[in-house]
Amino acid sequence: MKDFDMNARPTVSVIITSYNYGRFIGRAIESVLAQDFRDFELVISDNASTDDSVDVISRYLHDERIRFIRRPENIGMPANYARAIEASTGRYVAFLSADDFFLAGHLRTMVRYYEDHPDVDLAYAGYVLANERGEIRDAFYTAFHDARGRNDFASLLSYDMYPCFLSMLFKRELIEEAGWSDPSFMAGDLEYAVRLAAAGKRFACVASATVAWRQHGDNASGTKYARTGQVIDDQLRLLEKYALDENADKIIGYGTEILRMLEQKHMMFVQANATLAAERHAEIEARKAAIAERVRRYATAPRPTPPGGPLVSVVLPALGNLKHLSTALGSVAAQTYPNWEVILVGDGGPNLEHLVATLPYAERVIYVRRMLREGPAAARNTAYDFIHGGIVTYLDEDNRWEPHHLEAVVAAMAGGARAVRTEAMMVLETPDTGRAELGRSNRPFARASDAYDPYLSHAVPLNAVAHDFRCYQEIGLFDAQYRVLEDWDFLLRLQARFGIVAVPGVTVEVRTRPGLAGQHLGLNWGAFPASIERLYNAHLNSPTGTPAQTRVAHFQRVADAAAKAFAAPQNLVLLEEMLAVLGGVHAGTPATAPVAARR
Repeated sequence: MKDFDMNARPTVSVIITSYNYGRFIGRAIESVLAQDFRDFELVISDNASTDDSVDVISRYLHDERIRFIRRPENIGMPANYARAIEASTGRYVAFLSADDFFLAGHLRTMVRYYEDHPDVDLAYAGYVLANERGEIRDAFYTAFHDARGRNDFASLLSYDMYPCFLSMLFKRELIEEAGWSDPSFMAGDLEYAVRLAAAGKRFACVASATVAWRQHGDNASGTKYARTGQVIDDQLRLLEKYALDENADKIIGYGTEILRMLEQKHMMFVQANATLAAERHAEIEARKAAIAERVRRYATAPRPTPPGGPLVSVVLPALGNLKHLSTALGSVAAQTYPNWEVILVGDGGPNLEHLVATLPYAERVIYVRRMLREGPAAARNTAYDFIHGGIVTYLDEDNRWEPHHLEAVVAAMAGGARAVRTEAMMVLETPDTGRAELGRSNRPFARASDAYDPYLSHAVPLNAVAHDFRCYQEIGLFDAQYRVLEDWDFLLRLQARFGIVAVPGVTVEVRTRPGLAGQHLGLNWGAFPASIERLYNAHLNSPTGTPAQTRVAHFQRVADAAAKAFAAPQNLVLLEEMLAVLGGVHAGTPATAPVAARR
């Protein structure tokens, strides 16, 4: 990379804007002059400072790379940026506030990234936080990748200005094409980034912290921003300007996050200035409601049908057992039906990013990590905002599908059914990583193939069910108050509203281990009595008219069978009997593949 030549156009223009930051600007200037990439000009635009800023700047003007512009009067931050851009000449433009500073190698890293990735429109790097004394603290790398590819438009509206503005290196032609930020926004950097993302510009994160963002009491985005209400005004106007029909496809999967960020900005205003917030309450709430209605309408619009058939979204909660998870994912990848995506929700377990990245079909897996383990209901509900498919299916990490499973449910739903279910087989396996098969039995699900009473017993595994995405709008999501049986409750609501059409043929393996070792039902069996009582009460007036005494008797049979099974966890016959009784099968009912024959 070449050195600076005052007779040639520089590669980079670094712009420092300054107003009364004399105590900081020396460090900012020195951090630019110390860069090992030498082909730059430094444009310093002081916005009529009244402190010693000019005196500090003057100490560095002997360097021929520096151009100093002193405004006779303060023209505001956005205009100061715009005028400095007009005065600069470099192919690339970097911005640095007078209170922040570059780390070593910033310009070299960013220019080289563009040389290696010419298709990227806007690159930014990670950053470190520094205190008022300039002492470095935490480092952040905000790539916001997901397996669908980047969606910076929705991510910016959901997670705020995660690309650190001072780490960005702009191509001049990008600025000339898009113009500069809207001066009516205090958060002009966020508005500008959203505008570029809405225009389809490709963002990229350089996985290295190359700049320092200094935090102190006078930051422009500090308490004054919240106290005056600008924090909520900017967010409301941002959504009113960009959450429009032409961007609806970018909002699908992010509705909850977008509205959550709007609420957070409102709460910042309320906490900073409760009196003013109360005066503006009605106006703000009305604008929020209008935005929420539009965002939810986009998020719940009918899913388009791609060529080759409807997209099927597979919701897969994961506790983090990598051996089991790999098998479950492999069974999805082996499907004969081609149009599918996986929403993988890590439920408080280890970070699965590296596993997902190694999958040959990684671009079809959306990984969402929940830091706290709250159970399968909460995990499946998390997946809701990331679903793109018109058909929704479920798979747990312990289980697997036969290759024709999706093909069977899609074909069944093509006839107009809103919800369908196939048949399942229980597979007993060893609790070790080898997962050796100990036996098979259809008894736990045998009643699903006849006219059984779903309001009495639980014979249909969720992993055998598929339904129209729009069913959620009519019956709601999973009830996270259930520690167990949340799937049964959901299926009863689905059954009551739409009916669930039976599809003949086994397509699902529900795998279990002696004593339900390490499995959600086994780990939470203590919650079973309260959960089944709550479920029975919630569905008290069942269409089948199930008598209360019949339910009491069924619960007692399940409790008795469970007591025997857990007392002898290695006895597979007792485990099979317990699960069969839960599914409504009475003792002695034969199985097509009895576990006893395969022990």
